Amino acid sequence: MMDCIRRALWGGLVLALAVPAWGVKTATWTQQNPKDFSEGTFEQTVVSSHGELMLGRAVTVLHKTKEQAEVVNALARGPDGAVYAATGGTGHIYRVAGDEVTTFAKLPDKNVFSLLFAKDGTLLAGTGGERGRIFRISADGTFAPFFEPAETAYVWAMVRGSQGEIYAATGTEGKLFRIDPTGKESDVLYDAKQKSLLCLAADRHGLLYAGTDTDGLVLRIDP
Repeated sequence: MMDCIRRALWGGLVLALAVPAWGVKTATWTQQNPKDFSEGTFEQTVVSSHGELMLGRAVTVLHKTKEQAEVVNALARGPDGAVYAATGGTGHIYRVAGDEVTTFAKLPDKNVFSLLFAKDGTLLAGTGGERGRIFRISADGTFAPFFEPAETAYVWAMVRGSQGEIYAATGTEGKLFRIDPTGKESDVLYDAKQKSLLCLAADRHGLLYAGTDTDGLVLRIDP
């Protein structure tokens, strides 16, 4: 009896092994471009410009604005070590200290495009839209107009000179203004053919570099 059972089980095993396995065939492919990974979900990883998948730096979302129309246009680090974020759409300026994010000021102009700390430590904010102007903001968040140039729609960027003077890149007339530390006196340092001077930097020799729209130029300007 036992021999019959063993023969029956062995026959069933042989029969089971003889049945074809209708499974998925093995496939091999190569991913070597960043776009090859575009449909994937990254967790603590990044793709380099060479298509290499590697560990990424930790990223933490500190603040998510409640206003969908709000975008972050500029950042500046203050003397107190906090980072200030200028927004467009609502005119808010946020203060980021460690993991804490608070509203520092709300300007009457909806779009804040540039931030700069003056020599005395107060924050300057360049705005734009219907008109471009610069506000001076005290440590408690109160503000007042600092510079209101005529026929200027945007204050795109600002840098500070060695004597505390302020240089402001504007549009849509493409003018570069030089403003004294008090904001009471100013002159047009350079009038470009392009509509807007979008970004601004100064080197250690005091030369200014301005990036334009239209022709995409980088201008070097000696004050």
